[in-house]
Amino acid sequence: MEIKSLHTHVDIVARSKGHSVIAKAAYNARDKLQDEYYGKTHDYSKKEDLVFSKIFLPEHIPKEFSNREYLWNSVEKIEKSKNSQLARNLLFTLPRELNEEDRIKLISEFIEENFTSKGMIADCNIHNPMASDHEEQPHAHILLTLREMDSEGKWKPKCRKEYILDENGEKIKLKSGNYKSRKVNLNDWNEPDKAKEWRENFSKKANEYLARNNIDKRIDPRTFEEQGREELPQIHLGTSSYQMEKKGILTERGNQNRKIIALNLEFRKLKEELSKLTSWIGSLLGSLQVKYDEYKQEKKKNMRTTRNSLISMSTSVFTMTYREKKQES
Repeated sequence: MEIKSLHTHVDIVARSKGHSVIAKAAYNARDKLQDEYYGKTHDYSKKEDLVFSKIFLPEHIPKEFSNREYLWNSVEKIEKSKNSQLARNLLFTLPRELNEEDRIKLISEFIEENFTSKGMIADCNIHNPMASDHEEQPHAHILLTLREMDSEGKWKPKCRKEYILDENGEKIKLKSGNYKSRKVNLNDWNEPDKAKEWRENFSKKANEYLARNNIDKRIDPRTFEEQGREELPQIHLGTSSYQMEKKGILTERGNQNRKIIALNLEFRKLKEELSKLTSWIGSLLGSLQVKYDEYKQEKKKNMRTTRNSLISMSTSVFTMTYREKKQES
């Protein structure tokens, strides 16, 4: 059975990085969207690799949020800070071996079980461009909201302030006059182990579909490091970079992957040389051990012969001396 590593990517759409969640949503959906925060129009509608697009809403969320432009402009509006985190951006590769219908079912079930059931709104889009090996490259882009929402369509706070108390249960006053406090998240969506959990759940769901279709292939959710693989994983090229590379235009992502490929190739060569050297040293040590064992056996044999000779000589001397003494008496 063939085992493939899962390729995923998780990051945050952050205003501090100059990101626009409207731009990201338009790109993912191959759509034309008006960005009210920046006063721009983002148009990716000419791209032709979109095969599925849907906004998944938790049951209590008002239906108007199924409108992509309305949803993400609402997110931009509620986030006031210049370094606000706007959305979580995920990418999952989908099995080529599954047909389009099963891929859509797979990602839909995964989203409902892991995101919308927890209160997140998920904007999902599946792209299926041609890969460098001229085969399909299906993958799902998922944008997730970072705030919970009530049934009236009002965004809830991401966190609350919690005062840190001293041993007497009193608030600790700082030199500034403020009280020592910390932010406490109101849900577990930002927990560090969530990405790993989602990888595992997606792989489990994908493997269920592969098994159901009698496909002799499974997906391993573990990272290269977790698998004990020493080579470096390549980064996702993306449609834009792929199309440029296809035309012979070098891109930053393409250059990174070429460096990774070269490093992995060099590493494999060094590993092979090390294996040969280790084998040669092992063979040499084996030969030396044989020679040493032969030497010990020969030495032992010689010592036995010498000992027997000494015993024989001693016996002869003793016998002669005894006879001489007896004759004298």
